[in-house]
Amino acid sequence: GSMTETGEHHWGSLGEPDIGQQAGKLLNVVDTAVATLRHAFYRLGATVPNYSFDRDTLVYGVGGPCVQHHGGARLVRRRLMFYPRGYEHSLEFLGPTHILAIELDSARDGFSGPVQATPLPATLYTPVWRAMLKAADGEPPEIVGAAISELLAMISAFANRSAPACVIDTIDRIHAQWSEVASARALAVQAGVSPQYLCRAFRKATGTTIQQYALLLRLDHARGLLWATRLP
Repeated sequence: GSMTETGEHHWGSLGEPDIGQQAGKLLNVVDTAVATLRHAFYRLGATVPNYSFDRDTLVYGVGGPCVQHHGGARLVRRRLMFYPRGYEHSLEFLGPTHILAIELDSARDGFSGPVQATPLPATLYTPVWRAMLKAADGEPPEIVGAAISELLAMISAFANRSAPACVIDTIDRIHAQWSEVASARALAVQAGVSPQYLCRAFRKATGTTIQQYALLLRLDHARGLLWATRLP
């Protein structure tokens, strides 16, 4: 990718860390017709002062955890998030973290994604990796852009399915305990619905089963370790 931008805004939606280059490093910037893709690495202890997004942005992180401060709340950030233009937060990194930001072109058409800050499901992680690896491999911007367009179509589909609260709660529980996910029966008890209803609603909202979803999270964790560490 080409590092074409200069000045204080070259970190864009990633947010520049407080203590200069030692705290983090901007690794790659790729401009495509649909979005600008930025990839950076933040060290353990890096902090990013409060800033706001100037474009609708998808943010994906490997490593962490990353804590965000927004409107007085302290939240541990989900692996893949959508942030609308104008959203503000500050960040602290509790572990070394690779972050990818996909800043959407405001003139894009056909994208009807979320309208507020929204954690996105693990079913979208593979298409994010596809775009990230194409950028890391130096593929032409139109190839990276095509991978991003595919991802945006999947996000639109998810946003327009409107999952019931029990499914959203269950997804949150799976993410919180991804290494040892409870049975569908136990998750249904926690959600206050029948196992049959939860399994059906979960599949309708995500396109996958509860156990397959849990497997996607474990695979993604392994993929992150393979990519971001020297572990075999």
